[in-house]
Amino acid sequence: MSTTLAQLKTKVIHKLGETSDDGMLDNLLESINAGLQQMATEYDWPWLVQATTISTVAGTTDYNLPTGTTRIRELIYRDNPLTDVQLAELVRYNQINGGEPALFYIQNSTIKIAPIPNGAYDIYTEYVVTENVLSSDSDTIKCPDHYADLVAVYATIEEAKRRKDQVAVNIWEASKKDWILRIRDNIQRSKNLPDILTRQDW
Repeated sequence: MSTTLAQLKTKVIHKLGETSDDGMLDNLLESINAGLQQMATEYDWPWLVQATTISTVAGTTDYNLPTGTTRIRELIYRDNPLTDVQLAELVRYNQINGGEPALFYIQNSTIKIAPIPNGAYDIYTEYVVTENVLSSDSDTIKCPDHYADLVAVYATIEEAKRRKDQVAVNIWEASKKDWILRIRDNIQRSKNLPDILTRQDW
């Protein structure tokens, strides 16, 4: 079972200490989506990490990012990670004869590979996606149910900011920090989930 927008609304209303008909909730959907996307882009949460394979074509250097990608974590050919380089270095490599993938550069929504591939190579790609944008009450989030309250905390912070309620913002920012510490502890105890990594690209 996945947490729905309707359930998130109930959680946020409860945290605000209000009722569903108090006349202050007209922008609650926007606050929930803003909080959800804020949460999704702040850390590489394990439930947002996905993987796929990019197959190269001889003579082609540019490949589309997987749908919904916010960040590439790693590209691997066979057992060799590709090196993330600046565009100038990638261009220099593409002056030489084609070969196996060794370098990459992200330009907007395109992955550029160097040297220019001279054949079909399968590149294992691990990447981070954004959260779902919610619109109807039955829409669900990617976040597991047991962490859904953290989503509600992020949404509550956004709603408190909209209302210019700094006291509430401070209260729920502290709650957010506690939640993140608990999640890190839980993941570190598990052998099946990767660490939560702080984003370094914003």
